[in-house]
Amino acid sequence: MWYFVIISFIILCILIFEFRFRKPDQLVIGESGGKVIQKKSRLYARHFSLPIPGVLFARQLDMETEAKGKLAIRIKAHISVAADPENLTELVRAGGWNKDLLEQASQELIILIEQTLKVHCETAEIEKLSSENLTNELNKKIGAKVPNLGLLIGAISVLSVEPADASITQALQQRESARIHEETQKEQLRARIAAAKAENEAEEKIALLKHQLELKQIELKNSSFDQETVLDEKRTKEEIKRRKLQLEFDEKEMALLKDNPELMLLSPQMTRLAEASQSLKNARTIVSLSPNELDQGSQLLGMVQTYLQSMLQNPKAKSKKTDGK
Repeated sequence: MWYFVIISFIILCILIFEFRFRKPDQLVIGESGGKVIQKKSRLYARHFSLPIPGVLFARQLDMETEAKGKLAIRIKAHISVAADPENLTELVRAGGWNKDLLEQASQELIILIEQTLKVHCETAEIEKLSSENLTNELNKKIGAKVPNLGLLIGAISVLSVEPADASITQALQQRESARIHEETQKEQLRARIAAAKAENEAEEKIALLKHQLELKQIELKNSSFDQETVLDEKRTKEEIKRRKLQLEFDEKEMALLKDNPELMLLSPQMTRLAEASQSLKNARTIVSLSPNELDQGSQLLGMVQTYLQSMLQNPKAKSKKTDGK
């Protein structure tokens, strides 16, 4: 009985001492068939397994290298890495079987980054080196993962690039300042040119609109003149027709009076003379004739005189004939 209790106690102590529960931020790796694998269970034996951090591991990189022309430069970069579950064997090979294997593997990555930056900087001019340019170069050459180191790269970026010589930094600053001033002047000139061009275009449009307005006014005047001309022609034609009709009427009236002189006494002119003679016996009667009636009045006057002479002569002739008898 006591033997069974002692054995159970020993087994319980061994379990408590040997087995551990995996934390949510840990990866538990172990060896199986000559390969390093990830263990999925929450319980693991600590002497047969290795818990490693499953979170990102950040490192700061400060390095010095040379740009084209043997000009010394300082570069500051930042990287963050994590274990690649698909390449755990390579991770153990790069960092060893210990809890700090992620830090050791990241050190190998830093060496790779330094070599990449050194090769790129030695062939580039110092004024063309920038944080963005170097970051793009690292992302292009290294990528998002390094399978031979068993690492996943969470982020990699170059924070700053500056010459080691302060005088070069000052010269670059002066050059950049001059470039900015030049670009500013160019922008100002471009703005002035654009404003002048816009003003010129506006004046051309205004002149064109004024010209179009003048053409429309001329067109309207021509149209109005044409309409007035047509109306004048119509008035002239109507006046000619009216005068022709009046002339024909006058000719017929004169012919009628010529054939029948006694009808002259019934004409308006004779009526006026008669009325004037009745009202003013000893006064001179003035009969006003319109311009159209002027010629007609003169003809009527002549005909009246002829008719009166004939009337006067006829009684004398009749009296002579009577005396002769």
